Amino acid sequence: MWNSASPPVVTVDLATTFAALGDPRRLALVERLYNGDALSVSVLCEGVDVSRQAVSKHLKTLTDANLVSSRKSGRETLYSLEREKLQEANAFLALVGEKWGDAFERLKLHLADADASSDPAPAIAEASSTTAETSKQTRED
Repeated sequence: MWNSASPPVVTVDLATTFAALGDPRRLALVERLYNGDALSVSVLCEGVDVSRQAVSKHLKTLTDANLVSSRKSGRETLYSLEREKLQEANAFLALVGEKWGDAFERLKLHLADADASSDPAPAIAEASSTTAETSKQTRED
């Protein structure tokens, strides 16, 4: 699918990003952090059905993937989303989507060319058969 002139650039860093985003609970944490506010584990735990320990573990995975950063504020640690990492992932997905779109467009053109150059006899026979059946049914009514 990729032409040799522009293969996708997949790095270990990008793979780590997608692996970290591959869990629904981590995606939910990313969504909660998306508005830009730095949030504590306590706030991130509100309204979820997992323990504080589980949320902390997911935050560590996101931090290790550089999707989330943390800073101390008094006795609490506040977590923020690193939007640049999401933008890198989005840019990669856009590139892949563009490549697939191009491939599908080429396939569509190829199929249209194949249809245009195919033997029209079966289509003509089918049309004649359908017309004959319609005429017969109309006469019977």
